[in-house]
Amino acid sequence: MARTKLATRHRTQRRTAEQERSDTVRPFVSGRVVDSGRMREALQASLRPGGRAALEGDDRKHGRPGSTKGSPSPRR
Repeated sequence: MARTKLATRHRTQRRTAEQERSDTVRPFVSGRVVDSGRMREALQASLRPGGRAALEGDDRKHGRPGSTKGSPSPRR
């Protein structure tokens, strides 16, 4: 019985903390998208001491006109 109460309390605390972070980011969001110009402010508002963050980006090579990056090397 005590174990169930502890697990329920933990889930409730996590849910409450997530809702608080969501509320702090709301001014920087349009729908489900964060305004790119205010990304730094949104991240700073949502981070908490001891929290973890994972930043992901587009690391694919894009072939751009006039750029050799991402294009195959010419054969000789």
